[in-house]
Amino acid sequence: MQKLQRNSMFFLFNSNDFGHVCSVCDRLWFRKDLSTIPDRCVPTLESEFPNEDVQNSVVCSTCKGPLLKGNIPQLSRSNGYSYPTYPDSLPDLDCISEMLISPRLPFMQIRRLRWSTGSQSIFGQVINLPVDVNEMVKQLPR
Repeated sequence: MQKLQRNSMFFLFNSNDFGHVCSVCDRLWFRKDLSTIPDRCVPTLESEFPNEDVQNSVVCSTCKGPLLKGNIPQLSRSNGYSYPTYPDSLPDLDCISEMLISPRLPFMQIRRLRWSTGSQSIFGQVINLPVDVNEMVKQLPR
């Protein structure tokens, strides 16, 4: 029974992949955390994003609440919360290279959970240390 539950949980976790973008706030979510927008929210989004096809948009639960009330979410791209475009001159980086040039160093402990069968989790707080870019450039690699 426990093995069946573990396999079921493993399947559910793998079928809900991460990295899908909310059309309003641009944040990354799991696929099942995004939903299509109701028809009554389409005029609100069309007025805010006139050059986009909002009919096929997907939104997160954080953005869906204000949209259902006829409001634009605070973290909307139209309020300036958008990520800069990825420069063409920057090559694709692997995880280690990204960490070497990152302007922030996250410190966290990843530990094996006692009650689980080998699963790992972040334990305690995550602390981000800002890095001075001028100093970082002089000391690469860290």
